[in-house]
Amino acid sequence: MERIAHYISILGMGVSDLTLIRRYLKDTLPPEVELHWVNINDPQLSCLIINSNFINSSSVQSILHRKPVPTLLVEHVPGRSGLSNGHLFMPLQDLTEFRHWAHDQLLHNFDTGSLSSAHSAMTSQAVGSPSVEDPVSLALDSILCKAFFSQLKARDASLLQVNDEAGAIGIVDRARQLVWLSNDYRNRAFKWHRNASYEIVDHVPAAFRPRDLKQWLWESASVMMSATTVRITGPEESIALDHWPQPSRHGERNTLLKVCAALQQGPASARTLSTKLSVPLGEVLQIMDAAILSGFAHKPSQEALARIEHDSATVSVAPSVPAGRQETMQQPGLKGMLSRLRSKLGI
Repeated sequence: MERIAHYISILGMGVSDLTLIRRYLKDTLPPEVELHWVNINDPQLSCLIINSNFINSSSVQSILHRKPVPTLLVEHVPGRSGLSNGHLFMPLQDLTEFRHWAHDQLLHNFDTGSLSSAHSAMTSQAVGSPSVEDPVSLALDSILCKAFFSQLKARDASLLQVNDEAGAIGIVDRARQLVWLSNDYRNRAFKWHRNASYEIVDHVPAAFRPRDLKQWLWESASVMMSATTVRITGPEESIALDHWPQPSRHGERNTLLKVCAALQQGPASARTLSTKLSVPLGEVLQIMDAAILSGFAHKPSQEALARIEHDSATVSVAPSVPAGRQETMQQPGLKGMLSRLRSKLGI
């Protein structure tokens, strides 16, 4: 068998799942198959293994529409393990079904015109290292980031353990809107990346300590947005403030207060606030993005923004009425009664 290469993107996984899937593939495929771990938008992409929560994002669908490749959706369902209808339930206890899938999709149906030598140069980047100049990667990162934070904010009865590359960060108690942080987390900050993950668990370890979920999400998002090129809000997009977040860093306080005070007057865009407050556009965008991700703000619909503009315009052009006249207009019955009384009395 000629040595061939597969270019596989594993997206939206935690370190443990990522390591297991790579091991499954290496244990399943023959040694003639050389495996390269690449970004989803790599031109040589030949297989996608992705967290099932992210498959319906527009960026992922756009890439798969342009280049259909074998795709496997990964899920965590308590008590379930195996592979069924293109869904991989982790972790696996038996590789039989996975081995059938890999042989069918990566060997039997592999396009021989795409085969490459084992010595061909790798031109793509590793998973989790998208080029900052690549708009597709940045758009995908933004979608995955929003989807990740949305899962943590959702209100239901489940407990979600949040993991990064170093291990467990803590457990999100969505019903009580608390996050129970591990002792190890105190010495490091949580910064979202493509390999961050969450999984359903059934209890909170006794050593974990609780914090307010929304404020922790704000702090995590705020730190993250200051160190990434991922954008959640465009410069011309307006947001509406729902609650005031507490500053997560000392130097952030003044700018945050100015931005929140301006947003308290109504929805505004980053461009407008930057000009109005004389604050760099990048700083305003970081605050707005963190507020959206953590749930302290939202993006109003175009219909809502149109109503707000209409109401503001109506108030600004409404004719003023003298106070005395207004009072008289509000009491026509009393005025008529007094007039008739004066007439009877000859006053």
